[in-house]
Amino acid sequence: MEEEKKLYRIAEVTKNMGMPASTIRYWVKEFSQLKPQKNAKGTVYYTHQDLQTMIQIKHLLKEQGMTIEGAKQYLKASKNGDDNFEIIEKLKGVRSFLEELRDSI
Repeated sequence: MEEEKKLYRIAEVTKNMGMPASTIRYWVKEFSQLKPQKNAKGTVYYTHQDLQTMIQIKHLLKEQGMTIEGAKQYLKASKNGDDNFEIIEKLKGVRSFLEELRDSI
């Protein structure tokens, strides 16, 4: 997703996350870290921070196999969790790039 963009609509979030809107809405109800904004018409907008949190939640639930309660506890207990998660995601990107580079040689 574009980092310059400040707010995202649900359609953009679902497309980029590969998750149905119902799942995103459920996460908003369950995770206090997600705080989407609403305009006067009631349209919901998600911030870049919301997206980063959703990526982390998806990682915890789908890749790490945590339960919703386990992910909630992890996010609450982990003050550096966001920083560590972002570093891990960047390192995964670097690894993928290096593997592609190696394979092209």
